[in-house]
Amino acid sequence: MKVLLSRYIRKSKKCFYKKIKEMLDNDQIVYIVVPEQFTLGTEIEAYSELGIKSTLNLRIKSFKTIVNEILHSNGGRALNFISDSAKFVMLQSILFDIKEELRVFQKNIYDKDFIELLIKFIDEMADNMIGLEQLKLMIDHEDTSKELSSKLIDIIKIIEKYNEMKKLSDYYMMDRADLAVEKIKNMANYKDVSFFYYRFHDMSKRELEILSRIDKISNFSLINIIMDSDLFKNKNLNIEDEEVFDISSKFINSLYNPEFNNDIEILNIDNDEKQTSNELFLNDLFTYNLKKVKNKFATKKIDNVFITRANNTVQEVENLAISIKKDIINKDYKYCDIAILTTNSSEYFEKINKIFQINDIPIFLDENRDLLDNAMIKFLKSSLYLIDSNFTTASVVQFLKSSFFVDLEYKINLFISFITRRKIFGRMFFEDKYFTIPQLQKNYIEEDEENLTYIREIRDLLIDIVSFYGNIDEFFDTDKKADYKYFTMKIFNFISNPILLDSYMNYEKTLDEENSNENQLIWDSFIELLENMYNLNSREDISLSRYIDILISAIDNFKIGIIPPSQDQVIVGDVKRSRFNNVKKIYLLGMTSLYYPVPNNDTDIFLDEEKYEMIENGIEIKSVKSSIKSNDLLSFYELLNTASDEIVFSYSLVNGSNEAMNPAFILEWVKAMIPVENNRIEDLDYHDYVYSTSQINKYLPSKILELKENNQISTKEKSFIYGLRKYIEDNNKFKNVNYAINLQNTFRTRKNLPTDLVNKIFNLNKFSVSQLEQYRENPYDHFIKYGIKPREFDEFNISSLDTGNFMHEFLADSINKYFHNNEENIDLENIAEISINKTFENFRTEDNKNIFYINKLKENAENYFNVITKQLDFKKLSNVYLEERYGKYGKFPAINIAYKDKEISLEGKIDRVDEYTINGEKYYSVIDYKTGNKTFNIAKLYYGIDLQLLLYLEAVINSKSNSKPIGAFYQQMNSNLPSSLVDKVDERNELFDDFKLDGVINNNKYVFKIIDENTDVSKVNKSKVFSFSGRKYSFTDKDNVISENDFKKIFKINKDNILESIINISDGDISLKTYKLDQYTPYSYSKYRTISKDFDLKYVYLDKINWYYVKERLEDEDE
Repeated sequence: MKVLLSRYIRKSKKCFYKKIKEMLDNDQIVYIVVPEQFTLGTEIEAYSELGIKSTLNLRIKSFKTIVNEILHSNGGRALNFISDSAKFVMLQSILFDIKEELRVFQKNIYDKDFIELLIKFIDEMADNMIGLEQLKLMIDHEDTSKELSSKLIDIIKIIEKYNEMKKLSDYYMMDRADLAVEKIKNMANYKDVSFFYYRFHDMSKRELEILSRIDKISNFSLINIIMDSDLFKNKNLNIEDEEVFDISSKFINSLYNPEFNNDIEILNIDNDEKQTSNELFLNDLFTYNLKKVKNKFATKKIDNVFITRANNTVQEVENLAISIKKDIINKDYKYCDIAILTTNSSEYFEKINKIFQINDIPIFLDENRDLLDNAMIKFLKSSLYLIDSNFTTASVVQFLKSSFFVDLEYKINLFISFITRRKIFGRMFFEDKYFTIPQLQKNYIEEDEENLTYIREIRDLLIDIVSFYGNIDEFFDTDKKADYKYFTMKIFNFISNPILLDSYMNYEKTLDEENSNENQLIWDSFIELLENMYNLNSREDISLSRYIDILISAIDNFKIGIIPPSQDQVIVGDVKRSRFNNVKKIYLLGMTSLYYPVPNNDTDIFLDEEKYEMIENGIEIKSVKSSIKSNDLLSFYELLNTASDEIVFSYSLVNGSNEAMNPAFILEWVKAMIPVENNRIEDLDYHDYVYSTSQINKYLPSKILELKENNQISTKEKSFIYGLRKYIEDNNKFKNVNYAINLQNTFRTRKNLPTDLVNKIFNLNKFSVSQLEQYRENPYDHFIKYGIKPREFDEFNISSLDTGNFMHEFLADSINKYFHNNEENIDLENIAEISINKTFENFRTEDNKNIFYINKLKENAENYFNVITKQLDFKKLSNVYLEERYGKYGKFPAINIAYKDKEISLEGKIDRVDEYTINGEKYYSVIDYKTGNKTFNIAKLYYGIDLQLLLYLEAVINSKSNSKPIGAFYQQMNSNLPSSLVDKVDERNELFDDFKLDGVINNNKYVFKIIDENTDVSKVNKSKVFSFSGRKYSFTDKDNVISENDFKKIFKINKDNILESIINISDGDISLKTYKLDQYTPYSYSKYRTISKDFDLKYVYLDKINWYYVKERLEDEDE
């Protein structure tokens, strides 16, 4: 066995490949064995270094492929070895089963990272030939700490259960690598093979065993180890950067372990070549004597190494993008000639990915991929959630969104909207009655009928898919217990059904090759996972939920290998994980004391001190922090050696979390070796912006704005700005910045709509009162609602509108029977039931939550009726008009507004009109029932936001000559008055408080006494009929009591507000202007806020408008 030792990577590599070339030239077979992550990179490097295009005699191997080769040559193909995914599902299942038996790790049973650590430890035991008995001896050892002993008890219990389950599941008990070690002696063909071991920092005990046994039967073996050879020749020699090669020293010592009986020859490398500047630099970078380095490089500096400083990490990456563009343009580099190393991938990778994408710099991020956003992963998990969810609405939505029905997206969105609004779940999906058109609203009947066809199509598709799992009852039997094989076949039949497979095939046509390959790898991993689940056996059956939990946990742990690029890309890695070979230039980002040296924060089952306890007792644990640190340091040293031209160390003062950062201590050594001018602060000149799309996007719009504002800009920079503007004008790559610049040149405001558009979107011959009120509240919201007319879908829950409609139906019918039919024993329950059927669709009345609400609603309605008939003496009324219209064909005339050369009629429906005949004259009050929180407010009435009440009253007064107003009122119908108190309202007037008529009332005392005979006009606050505002006690002094003449004036104000709104609507005014009253603004709760945003928002403040303010202005009109 030959060992090639050298600290000079370039020279050892040259010698390494020279020996391989000799073997190949002699027609010998050569295996280059490397760690698995380096196989592809080494293959590319080998053919490049050897100067050959192809050969059958050169093969790149890893220990894993060597083991497979040995097993395949010795009948191992037929053996059922356990895979990593099978280990994972076994351990997850075991943790679920023995949760209560665990002492330390009970909280970790759902932690996939913990299971990964378990697998890693089990593999480490196998790799280093650690037996379970050794762990058991540790428990009883007097020096073993209590914490370690408790952990080992749990771990031993888990591993014993794991071995038991492995045996039950018909997996081959012996590890594949252990079997391969036994079979190496049968590999007769290896006697003609030369083995070259490359890029190993260390090997496990089992790898050393394989290496040793192959050496004894092969033609030739050579191991390349990166280490200063003087450390081996003279162990007492002082090598100042000896720390770099700590792990290599341990590696070579392990080769001399007597149990392997290796015959080792150390090869010397000719050292007559002149060292490169990078080699000179790296000779002293990791030494501990800074003073010596400063003296050594006092006059002779390393001129191809640089340090750059940025203000923050974003700027650091922005500057990096510009530097790379300069390298490509000015130095004629290819992108693959450049590599980026980061000291903290979470800080830099996302920024690099975003900024480089904007600047069209192709990159390969050498990282462990997070597959949570992968489409195939989402589909697999959503399918499993659907199976295990009893068809919740959320699980159906998730499944449909994650499935691959690209051609059905519109129909699926309709379906999702439909089931979400109606809260359809569980067995409701399989009942036709929940998939019908609401019969109460016909405005969108054609649209709804078409949509319902699509909705039923998706529902049928869903039912067809479910049928592949089994019958419906089986699908909902989530408590059923069975073995792994039963559930595996059910899942496989469901997820591989032809409907879903065909949908994926169509979807795949839209993917690029990279995403298609990634999905295929995940699908293959899932099928392998199902195969492993099928092979599992346990002593007891498991539930579906437990099975699904195990499966999802395993899917969350899927990993796919990322192949380093062969195309022209900048490779981006970190100092602990990078696989690039030779490059011309390396950029090192994040060289701050916060990030370098890179801290080892990886969690593990055992603490470092616990691992050392085991090591002292003869258990060979290699994953201690000192070994990891040594490995990372040697990796960093190797990576720096790959740069042939330049190395740039970069750091910034602040990171993304706004933490201050100082330069890493190692940069003191770098500074000592490089010229002063190579240590620079990266302040970009404006000329540099031409290299960066992202910088142009920021720079150009702001500078053009400065030019418009006549800010001081130099003549040269002005020329640059104009030239840059001209350059990007017709360049599609800069369409966003062009748009931003053009936007700056536009007066940004909401202008009035053009007249022809107003005529198209609004009916200017007819206005509803609610429309005009909406306009007064907010002209822009009015434009959205009545102009654009977005459809607002009904919710499955009973809305305030539904409640209002029911209450109007109920009160109209019950009061009609009470007053007009003189019925004494009214069947209120029957009236309530009829009103429910008129108001609600069938599917709503069957929901348990809605049933409870409806029953409460019916109870309240009956109570309201009983209170109203006790509150007001209906016998004094000459008539009651219920749900009557005012307008062209109504009981009462329309309100006509003269506008230009036409009259605009306002029409509507009034909840209740009470008519009194007093001294031969007709007096009227109008009542508007409110089931919400709306109350009477004079400010809203005066400003024109609440128009209805006074319009109702005016329409009624106009119906007959000599008609006079009593008043206009809201009556609240939202109290939860218990039935037990209804009979007591006669004795307890305060029970009427929630039902008092709230509004404006005529100041005629005589009329008032007839209506409310029990109230003293000098103390009206105790009235059970009317609500009064103002601190004074007497009737005529109350704020909301006005004269008949004032009613006429308010009618006029009301109509003036209406006319103003009609004029503004006709003029196309869509300004974003709303009101504020007592800190409340309807804009805060606008359904269209995301459309209107806050741009140009203006407020009309109504707080100053009160009864005093209004009455003053009413008096002014008399003058």
